[in-house]
Amino acid sequence: MLVSERQRELRKSTRHADLRIKTLIRSGCLVPHKCLIRVHATARTGVAYGGHGLYSTALDYAKFIRMWLNDGQGPRGRVLKKETVEMAAKNGLPGNMKIKGLPGVIPSLSNYAEFFPGMPKSWALTFMINEKDAPTGRPAGSLAWAGLANLYYWIDRKNGCGGFWATQILPFADPASVGGYIDFETAVYRNQTKAAA
Repeated sequence: MLVSERQRELRKSTRHADLRIKTLIRSGCLVPHKCLIRVHATARTGVAYGGHGLYSTALDYAKFIRMWLNDGQGPRGRVLKKETVEMAAKNGLPGNMKIKGLPGVIPSLSNYAEFFPGMPKSWALTFMINEKDAPTGRPAGSLAWAGLANLYYWIDRKNGCGGFWATQILPFADPASVGGYIDFETAVYRNQTKAAA
């Protein structure tokens, strides 16, 4: 298997994090979740397990968001064709099917989650799409996703902005984490409105 320079860099930083985590565990300040120990170990194998085996940095998330905002153009060139971005950002559900709440199956890992309850939402091939304007200021047609440890991001292609909120807290949909994310997104749009005035 070929290992890219970026993968080597991530593995090096992960080893440093592993050492800090092991120190915290030995001191009793941190208790690892049994389900995540296996996930963390498999992340270093280079095998992608549909999301849970992937790991990266906040800067990489920012570049990823920016690439979608730039119609597939990355910092070092084109990553996706504009047509691919357009197709991947369209509703992929049949008929009038909409997203409901997301039940947490393992309570220690995930709470029940529904983003913007009562608002119609759908799935694209890539992300969740809010089909009406959100109370945060995010317009209809924007894209969003989340990760298990309360990582949240949105991509607003209409206004050319996006954001990333990252924690390392379980269970998913932690009320304080979700509240912080919603407050952050609201502040971004509030400040955009002030700047435009």
